Amino acid sequence: MKVISKIPTRQEILPIFSLILFIVYSFTIYRMLFQIPSWLYSHTKPDMFFLAVYVFAVALIECLLVLVFILVLNLITPRKIFRDQFLSQGSMMVIACTIWAFILKYQVDIFALSGLRDVSIMILLVVLSLLIILVVSSFLMKRNPGIKSILEATSDRMIIFAWIYVPVGMISFAIVLVRIFI
Repeated sequence: MKVISKIPTRQEILPIFSLILFIVYSFTIYRMLFQIPSWLYSHTKPDMFFLAVYVFAVALIECLLVLVFILVLNLITPRKIFRDQFLSQGSMMVIACTIWAFILKYQVDIFALSGLRDVSIMILLVVLSLLIILVVSSFLMKRNPGIKSILEATSDRMIIFAWIYVPVGMISFAIVLVRIFI
């Protein structure tokens, strides 16, 4: 089987990327709104603008990394499990990654882990759980098409956010590059 046949089309990737954008940028904006009052006391308005620019540029990079992870996961899993249901399985993986991100952010203190062994075990646990979720969700979606249609409809409706967040992220990234090289 050729690798090219496992690569999804642009029409399949866009809803998944839009869902990633919505989740990452919504959380980024939410967290940034909590920081603004403290920024008012310690930064000038131009500094606050550039802080927001850096935050949005990093959020775009984070979105691209999550998308690459999902595409790599698509390439290494069997076609029946992921590629044949890319839109719904990709949405499920985005939701699972989001849940893991919240668990790791709020429940596990990574810096308290004693060493490389503990961090490696945590990474293995996350990847193994994602693979289990992938197999179980594939089975469930074949048995209950309603789950599949809900996931697909949700990710399709998120496309509007790509029109908002991608330009914001790209402009922010361009401003960061200009600030670095000038």
